[in-house]
Amino acid sequence: MHRFHPEFVDPSVKSRPIDRVTLKRAWGFAHPFRRELFGYLALAVVNALAAVLPPLVIRQLLDEAIPNNDRNAINLLTAISIVIAMASAVFGVLIRWLGARLGEGLIAETRKALFDHVQRLPIAFFSRTQTGSLMSRLNNDVVGAQNAISSTLVDLITNVIQVV
Repeated sequence: MHRFHPEFVDPSVKSRPIDRVTLKRAWGFAHPFRRELFGYLALAVVNALAAVLPPLVIRQLLDEAIPNNDRNAINLLTAISIVIAMASAVFGVLIRWLGARLGEGLIAETRKALFDHVQRLPIAFFSRTQTGSLMSRLNNDVVGAQNAISSTLVDLITNVIQVV
């Protein structure tokens, strides 16, 4: 329920547009993980393309190989289907592994930065702010950032590629 649930989103955050400064700060956290991020995105693209192939193989099987009773084509297309399924499973595991590694790394870096920032705040800030509200906001924002990178980004890329 923590994933961008409306009751946990601060109204001041919802109405604020994302500007270059915010994107630059976000990239600052993601920059140490750029290899993992680009590998993650590349695997997502390959996996999305692999998801488009089975219907094409089945079409070839139903339209050409079976009506022509071409056993070689049937065997080849069956083997291709099996290879695609196995490759898709391997890519799925790699995507989940890289996504978890990337997400957890981003959480660790973000929480370290937040901890350092909170340590520098004046005592007066803590007397004016409810502790539970502050902790909830910090945790939800960090987990929201992790979800945006580790699942939303790949879902977006996969859906766009599959639609195209």
